[in-house]
Amino acid sequence: MTYDIYDENKNYLIDIEEISASIDDYLGGQLAISEISQLVDYFLSGDEYC
Repeated sequence: MTYDIYDENKNYLIDIEEISASIDDYLGGQLAISEISQLVDYFLSGDEYC
């Protein structure tokens, strides 16, 4: 299984710091809002994304 590029600690969970990094990329024009939405869904579910 591959890790999400924002899963910096590679635990198959997205935490708030990783969402923050994705928002920085969004503000820099490198990420779509739909991709942030997916990360937030992972975070709120508390489940592994794989």
